[in-house]
Amino acid sequence: RHTKRRKLLKTNSIRKHLKRPKLLKTNSIGRHIKRHKLLKTNSIRRHIKRHKLLKTNLIRRHLKRHKLLKERLLTGCKTYSSSVLSDLFCISSGISEHLEDMADIAALISIGAFYLIILVVGLIASRKNNKTASSKTEETMVAGRNIGITVGVFTCTATWVGGGFINGTAESVFEPGQGLVWTQAPVAYSASLLLGGLLFARRMRERRYVTMLDPLQKAFGDRMCALLFLPCLLGELFWSAAILAALGGTVSILVDFSMDWSIVLSAGIAVVYTLFGGLYSVAYTDVAQLIFIFLGLWTVVPFALTHPSVSPLASTAFIWPSSPNSTAQATAKTSTTAATTSGWIGQLQPSDRWRYADSALMLILGGIPWQVYFQRVLSQRTAAGAVAISAASGLAVLLMSLPPVLIGAAAASASNSSQWLIEDCVDSRFILPLALRHLCPRPVAIVGLGAVSAAVMSSADSTVLSSASMFCRNVFKPLVWPKASEGQLVWVLRASILAAGAASAGLAISIRTIYGLWFLCSDLVYVVVLPQLTASLYLPWTNAGGSLAGYLVSLTLRLSAGESLLGLPALVRWPNYQLTGESDTNDFVQQFPVRTVSMLAGFAALMLVSLLSNTTSYGGDRGEDGVNDNQRTGVSKETLTTYL
Repeated sequence: RHTKRRKLLKTNSIRKHLKRPKLLKTNSIGRHIKRHKLLKTNSIRRHIKRHKLLKTNLIRRHLKRHKLLKERLLTGCKTYSSSVLSDLFCISSGISEHLEDMADIAALISIGAFYLIILVVGLIASRKNNKTASSKTEETMVAGRNIGITVGVFTCTATWVGGGFINGTAESVFEPGQGLVWTQAPVAYSASLLLGGLLFARRMRERRYVTMLDPLQKAFGDRMCALLFLPCLLGELFWSAAILAALGGTVSILVDFSMDWSIVLSAGIAVVYTLFGGLYSVAYTDVAQLIFIFLGLWTVVPFALTHPSVSPLASTAFIWPSSPNSTAQATAKTSTTAATTSGWIGQLQPSDRWRYADSALMLILGGIPWQVYFQRVLSQRTAAGAVAISAASGLAVLLMSLPPVLIGAAAASASNSSQWLIEDCVDSRFILPLALRHLCPRPVAIVGLGAVSAAVMSSADSTVLSSASMFCRNVFKPLVWPKASEGQLVWVLRASILAAGAASAGLAISIRTIYGLWFLCSDLVYVVVLPQLTASLYLPWTNAGGSLAGYLVSLTLRLSAGESLLGLPALVRWPNYQLTGESDTNDFVQQFPVRTVSMLAGFAALMLVSLLSNTTSYGGDRGEDGVNDNQRTGVSKETLTTYL
């Protein structure tokens, strides 16, 4: 057993010993092989995965870089092309701006040369005045009554054909609510000059008056004359301011120049040569200015009529070039009393006939009692010459109205494709400079601007001298300084010219409703001054009391009717009173002829009160002119205060 057990243990031990190394070896080899395979497999997998990842990342980086390069290339191309285009645009804009600046400079040089010519002509004419008699106020006011018929026709025509006349005529023809039918000023002013020559010029010249207020002062006295001076002064000042404002608007549209400075420059030059030469300078500069007006306007007309956007005038005479909703009609201030499809000829509605007649009478008869007109009449050598220049000037004014009528018709005939009607035409008052700018080449537009400048200066110098003459002779000397010498009055006249020029320029710069104020003052000249002047010349038995009564009656009736242009409400609603606005009571039309009725009522009151006062007043010796001595002394200060 022992031996067997020992053998068995030895055998088992040997077996276990043999089995264990084999097992360990086998396990070790298996683990080694398995680990090697696993490591090899993992290494291969990691290598493959890394290779794939590297390949993927490389492809991605390559694609990303390719896209980035492509985007950068496209962006660079776009940036380069845009920079090139912007550079080209800047170059072209710079060239166009440079050309525009050059054109503006050329325009300013042309206008400056024109102003210099006018100033030189005025100063040369002033030497003639100084050689004649520089110490007498009458020499400055009426040029020593030494103006010939030819120069008289030129200066009278140039005075009426002002900036307001040219711009207003073109505006009225262009507006769809008015048209040529309602453009009354050319025919009315022509008739006014003819009637003034027939009824007033000869009588005024034969009596050797110096100003329009002389017969009023002689018939109604100094104080009443001073009261009548007020509407005359306001009419002159606001007329001058209106035409200066028209020049400023024209210059600001056509040339890059300040509107205010153009007004100041024009008024200053007109004041300078008027200050030294008086009517001599005004008359001889009017000759040059009328030539500029005639040549300039007739140069513009062919280009305006032949522009591609302008339809033939015959086809648009009674109908607009497009539908009633066209741009020109939508942007213009359409009247409520006329159809918008009537073309540039316009039409007269039956309900407007009384207002039309009232306006026509106001322009015809109200155009007579103006100092600018009588200053030309009284400067003639003979009474026959005074009548002759009135008749010839009436025909010349009618001829000079043709160019602005044609320009306004051309602007009204422009088609809807005209972009300037959409962008610029918000106010038809500026239709003339807009037509010059868009329908004519730039050099031709500059010529037209010169014509407008000449028209403005031809009227501005006349109104300044007229208002200063009336103040110096009819107000300052009799009421303020009766013992003033001729030399002292000359200095007062020059100071008045400076004050009138400064006031006109200041009003043109500061007040935007200048046309409405000028219209009202023209209205008052017709309503108040016309019956007074007629009575002083044709009714020698009228007196200061009747003059004051007529003054107050005319003024009260006219102001009580209101004025929509100035926002004055109508205190009295005459027959056919119409509201043109939906909610605004100040937007109305008096179809009744209020102006003419007010004028006739004032005239009747003047005659009636004069007759009644003559029957109760003490008698006086009549002079050569048929006026009583008690009438010539005028109304007393206490009576005037009581009436007021």
